[in-house]
Amino acid sequence: MSVSICVIGCGVHASVAHGPSLRHYDREESGIVLSACCDIDATKAADFRQTFGFRRSYTSIERMLEEETPDALCIILPPERAAAITSSLAPRQIPILLEKPPGLTLDDVEMLGDITSRHQAPVQVGFNRRFMPLLARAQRLLTDLMDPAEIWQVNYDMIRWQRTEADFSITAIHGLDASGFVARSPAVKARFHYQSLPPETTATAVEVDCASGALIRCNFLPVAGATLERIAVHGAQTSATVDLPIWGSSDTPGLLRLWQYDTLVLEERGEGGPDYVQWGFAAQMKSFLDAVKAGAPLRPSLKESAQPVWLMESMRQGLCEASLPSPALQAQS
Repeated sequence: MSVSICVIGCGVHASVAHGPSLRHYDREESGIVLSACCDIDATKAADFRQTFGFRRSYTSIERMLEEETPDALCIILPPERAAAITSSLAPRQIPILLEKPPGLTLDDVEMLGDITSRHQAPVQVGFNRRFMPLLARAQRLLTDLMDPAEIWQVNYDMIRWQRTEADFSITAIHGLDASGFVARSPAVKARFHYQSLPPETTATAVEVDCASGALIRCNFLPVAGATLERIAVHGAQTSATVDLPIWGSSDTPGLLRLWQYDTLVLEERGEGGPDYVQWGFAAQMKSFLDAVKAGAPLRPSLKESAQPVWLMESMRQGLCEASLPSPALQAQS
């Protein structure tokens, strides 16, 4: 089966992550048609088409979808636009890979979930950390070795150099999602601690109580002396750490280590390769397109994205404590 795909949004993120991943899939897996790409900036759309081998480019989503008949859509837009545009496209029932976050608020996600469910329009949310080869490998190992109730702590450090944007929560949601993905248990309650740093930047520590009894601790420090992203998982006689190969990080190509009974039983370095492969975008795109071909469910789903969006929103609002607002959010990853 061949899948025709259109891309909406041809900016920097699309160009360094999604475009290369589509081209990679086309070369390695075949079975896709790079039909068209769209951006309100005609130059960006034309450059994206030429760089990645799409057949046509557009500046209007409506016109593109009048002239194309895609089997799948990839939407790479700012979150303030993504939810509204995805909602407007839901009646077309085209499977969508939607870049994170799927909305800025929990209300956005619930609205989007209601609309796409009503129209039976499947959506996969682009949490690429889940598809990073080393983190995916660690999650599989831990799933085989430990039940969720045997995981006691998940610690996630997201450290950056000179990230001074006003709202770091849109990046921090990756850590909130990835730590829950590894914990394999829904959140119940969260606590937030804020530290003001120059120049007008805020570091945030988040503690999340999981239904399994696990404690998640996320440390978001946007202005420090290095770019690092690391996760540690500790439980009953088992511990694991992953140094993720984040862009600009000296940890590249990454390192996975696993201990049992105080003995290092596994030490595995990342395989390297192109950035978009190490960052998980190639595997994410493969997961999406393979599922579209097979008519299989898309994951992570909008329902699975509700908890990290709730935590992101609470962080942005500067809350000190937040309890799970709805049992509907208790979707295990």
